[in-house]
Amino acid sequence: MSRHSLVVNPIGMVLLLLLAQLFLSAPAFAQVTVLFSDGRTTDFKLYYEPWGLEKKAELRRCDDDTVIASWSNIPPNNDEENTKYVSDFYVAPVGAASVDYRMYHYEWDAAENDWSFPAVGEAMEVPTGKIKGVLHNNAEWLSRLNRTAVYWSGVVHGEVEDLTVEDGDLIVESGSLITMNGLLRIKSPATMYTAEEDSHQDHQAMFEGDGTIIFEGYDDPFHPLLRYYYLADEVRVNVLDCAKVSLVFNQLGPDDSNDIIYNQIYVYGDSSEVYLAGNRGGRITVNAGTSTILENDVAVLKAYGDGNTIEGNRAAAMEFSGKDNTIKNNHITMQPVMQAGSPYNAGPGIFLYGDSESTGNLITNNTILCKYTVRHNQEAMYIDANQNDIVKNVIGEADNTDYYGGGLFISGYGNNVVENDIIDVRYFGIKLIDDADLNVIADNSIEDSSTGILIIEGHDNHIYGNRISANATAGISMELENYESSNGIHDNYIYKNHISGSTDGIRMVHEGIEKNQIYRNIITENSGYGIEIPWGNLENIIYGNRFSFNTLGNGVDNGNDNNWFTQDKGGNYWDDYTGSDLNLDGFGDTPYPVPGTAGASDDKPLMGDQGDISVSPMSVTYDTHVISKLTPRPPAEKTLTITNQGNVDLSIFGIQLEGPDSVHFDLKNNPCEGKDIAPGGSCVTTVAYDPFSPGSHVADLVIISTDPNQDVVRVAISGAAVLPLPGDVNGNGIYDLADALGILQVLAGMDPDIVKFGETGDGSTLALSDALYIFRQISAQ
Repeated sequence: MSRHSLVVNPIGMVLLLLLAQLFLSAPAFAQVTVLFSDGRTTDFKLYYEPWGLEKKAELRRCDDDTVIASWSNIPPNNDEENTKYVSDFYVAPVGAASVDYRMYHYEWDAAENDWSFPAVGEAMEVPTGKIKGVLHNNAEWLSRLNRTAVYWSGVVHGEVEDLTVEDGDLIVESGSLITMNGLLRIKSPATMYTAEEDSHQDHQAMFEGDGTIIFEGYDDPFHPLLRYYYLADEVRVNVLDCAKVSLVFNQLGPDDSNDIIYNQIYVYGDSSEVYLAGNRGGRITVNAGTSTILENDVAVLKAYGDGNTIEGNRAAAMEFSGKDNTIKNNHITMQPVMQAGSPYNAGPGIFLYGDSESTGNLITNNTILCKYTVRHNQEAMYIDANQNDIVKNVIGEADNTDYYGGGLFISGYGNNVVENDIIDVRYFGIKLIDDADLNVIADNSIEDSSTGILIIEGHDNHIYGNRISANATAGISMELENYESSNGIHDNYIYKNHISGSTDGIRMVHEGIEKNQIYRNIITENSGYGIEIPWGNLENIIYGNRFSFNTLGNGVDNGNDNNWFTQDKGGNYWDDYTGSDLNLDGFGDTPYPVPGTAGASDDKPLMGDQGDISVSPMSVTYDTHVISKLTPRPPAEKTLTITNQGNVDLSIFGIQLEGPDSVHFDLKNNPCEGKDIAPGGSCVTTVAYDPFSPGSHVADLVIISTDPNQDVVRVAISGAAVLPLPGDVNGNGIYDLADALGILQVLAGMDPDIVKFGETGDGSTLALSDALYIFRQISAQ
């Protein structure tokens, strides 16, 4: 039976079936079940025994004494014949809360040649404002009930209360208003959908009230379980034990996506391969695997499971756990959301937790901005998990907000935190705590925080290639707060960082910080010390660093047995060293005394000429890039050449992309970073432009080297991206056969019909009609 063949209702209103068992007190052997009631139509299932010849029963409506159904002369013990299905099409009086029904029982009076005076059962009340029970909407049940299919049209209905749709199509027309007060359960193979397939979000059917819609046991990606619906008040949607299903373009509450989080979509059970796209408002929680959560705009988004793709979403907070998930290109604006009418702190911008249960995740190209207008100590990103990649994210404030929160919080081991851009987060840029071991913190840009990188606890971390500037307290601070109980701060490697414009460049706070190696950093123009070591910190090795223009001094050592040089690699460059190198071995002939109570000295201060950097070109502009999801274009690539014009080796400490648009660019080939370029030598690096959203994009390629006169070089990079014409799925600027073939291939691959929306004929879905659209465009050319 086609879905449209069922959309017929002689009284033009929305109908639902209700299962509720009601028993008559007299006679005791009559049973009446109300299958469906909505104030206009009531379906009954009546069962009566023992039957027998010369017996009759009637069901009457009390207010007008209308006989709804009657039986007579039914053989006893015949359950099938003793059951009767009745449709009572009845318009309830205006404002009536219920309609009363009563069962009448007769016996044949042979003397009177008529039925005897009836035994009358007690009145049975059927609420007209409630809809509950079990709805059967398939052909077999429609025949039994002698009626057409139940569907909802654009009228106000009574309250849905614990209704289960077992089979058939429940059509909900755009403009319908359904009041929820309990559960509406749609069980496979039953379906619920808007009658108009091409509806748009401004013509939705609305569910209001406080209740839950449950979809259970589905496995069909081509018919979205929910599309173009509006969930008002506190209506929720639960998806239970479903595979390969989709929910798209629904409005979860008010238009402001951060206004309420009661309205939600919740996927759980044994669900997998769920597709959620284009939903707005409320909250999405997915406890499933191999699912796609794409371009939703909600208050809070949570995803638990393995192998999920979470891309292009907007929220005030996101929370994840599980393995091998990809979390990319999301935009988080940290701000209060509303719960029970009060502002609610939704948590970190991105929160990944689960220790060893959450590994192999990629968190990349996300933007996290804070919009709190009062003091707020929430971290922008909190990683409480192991062996994950956190790459090329942008963290900062929004709208000049005075953000007191932290940037990127790491509690776990083996994570790679690379090429992130952290600006103006006030407290810390990156913080390592609670057994934060074996992590790589590399090539990040951290600017205008309280502390650039804060290490509270951890060992064997590699911190290198970071550009840390304008931080109020310190560029890198090691602060062992609980020496007696913690695993300490030891055996970390801090190298090739560029630290400037802070109070202290690198500092240690408290005792017990030991055996760390700090080498080949550029520490310059800080208002305090270049490096500060207090009492109780010992056996740290400091060599190969360049200290210059630090106001209070380049270094101070009040610790114990710290080493400021090595025999083979020497000590450090000190801009206030007054000694000479008469034997031209590159080391000063006299030690450099390091101020402080330790009485330490650099016995082999570094001297001599330095490299002289030259970069060509100094600006790069890419051709306009056409974005296509179906047939992606390869990234555009440009090369830059770094040359050493000096007379000694030039060390390239770091090469990184900076700026809010840096996520659209990539260092495709970067053999120069960490390399020493010989005098007269050169090195070539490649920068790719691979935009994922339209618009103009600008960034800086920052090169940090040991050139004493130009240790930081910035190369301006720019590009522009556009979306393809509607239907130009391969993005070549014309309509051609390849576009139609691309659509057909995707359809043949069993992808959901809404996976690649935004590029085809109707601008929203991918279907066979889109291929026909392309053929028409080709014919018109």
